[in-house]
Amino acid sequence: MFSKTARLFIVLLISIAGMGFSLAALDWFGGDRTAPAHAAPASQIGTASLPAISIIQPQSDEEITVTPVSPFITVTLQVTPSGSTGTGSPLPVSSVWLTIFNLNTMTATLQPVTTSARILAPTTLKYIWHPPLVSNTPFALQGMAVYTNGQIDSSASVVITVGATLHTLTVTTVGNGTVTKTPDKTNYLYGEVVTLTATPAPNWRFEGWRGDGLPGGATFFPTSTLTVTMTADRRLTATFTSPQYVFLPLLLKDYHPLVNGDFSAGLDGWMYGKGAFQGHGSGLLPTAVDGVARLGNPNFQNGRIPVGYGYLAQQFTVQKRYLKITYQMITYDIITNSVSGGGKTYLDTFEVSLVPPSTIADADRDAVLPWLNPSGTIAPTGNLLFLAGQSASKAGNRYDTGRQTVTLDMQNYLGQNVTLYLALWEREYLAPYYDDQGWYNTWVDVDEIQLTNTP
Repeated sequence: MFSKTARLFIVLLISIAGMGFSLAALDWFGGDRTAPAHAAPASQIGTASLPAISIIQPQSDEEITVTPVSPFITVTLQVTPSGSTGTGSPLPVSSVWLTIFNLNTMTATLQPVTTSARILAPTTLKYIWHPPLVSNTPFALQGMAVYTNGQIDSSASVVITVGATLHTLTVTTVGNGTVTKTPDKTNYLYGEVVTLTATPAPNWRFEGWRGDGLPGGATFFPTSTLTVTMTADRRLTATFTSPQYVFLPLLLKDYHPLVNGDFSAGLDGWMYGKGAFQGHGSGLLPTAVDGVARLGNPNFQNGRIPVGYGYLAQQFTVQKRYLKITYQMITYDIITNSVSGGGKTYLDTFEVSLVPPSTIADADRDAVLPWLNPSGTIAPTGNLLFLAGQSASKAGNRYDTGRQTVTLDMQNYLGQNVTLYLALWEREYLAPYYDDQGWYNTWVDVDEIQLTNTP
């Protein structure tokens, strides 16, 4: 194991290689700590701001050693340039660095906390530290302030304080109902998972969640139990509504109307989100354009198209037999591609279903493929209602379905609560097109979704 002096010397060499310091910094960094020109190191003992972090083996004028319980911590540095207390004119500090020294592997890492700054007065800087910090593994920390000429401000004070990275979860309610948090705490560690459960009051029902941190980047989530990952401060609202009883004509107590089917209010009333394809890509987030819902984006460029899917969804009660949907798909890709040994893979598709798009199997797609790009009236029998896409043209050619209206005979679902999903897939199977580098663009406009008594 290296001695403390040798350890600091290693840190110095890495610092010099990464930042271009002059060798004069050796005196300050451990080669000769008593040298007159570098008598005051730019690091002083810090204190743990929370019980989640413990400090061991404090060295009053060199470094602090921390053993983190959580792998997510915040390091705060109070920087006071030399001369900033009123005596003399301080030189501007151009950057502040934090040296992270692994006491097990004897390796050091330099992290810039701020650069291209002009610090003339006492300043507090924060650095949020994520992995590769490891729980219960001690690290040494040292801070340094650097002049614009590249020299260390050896007379500056850089006081380090270490604490856990914490986030707050604010939950409000609309209507009559309660929300429980598990665990229920004032502050949560970065990455901590919290389960929220909404319980309506008697004769009330839970409508849904709104706010940030919802699954898939959605702005509305209808399920009463919600899991939130605390990677930032979160604000969520649980809405409870009073049921409207209608006795003539008789309707179900839990009746859900189909709302905003013409998207005149944007995406209000619709759940929406996105997901990856085979673990790759960031997906396609739906938008509202001039009263029309759009999946995909006509401005995506070849080689930079997000891979995955985007969806719109709404739960409603099928109180009328027919469901009408107007859509228009424009694509430069084909719907399926042959593979060696027979069979096929699906590429770009527009899919309308009663189950989440990520749960649909290719066998379900095979079953409805003969009725591609439907119009008029059809009677679906499975959870995948229909597909749209380009079947024959060579990939790279523009294909436009035109504005189509399809009427779905929902006789088998009358009186049931269903969730309708409208999803667009952009799939890629080979590198380098994974991870949002897709080729051949596709987008779909959807409008005029309504339940009717006649086809």
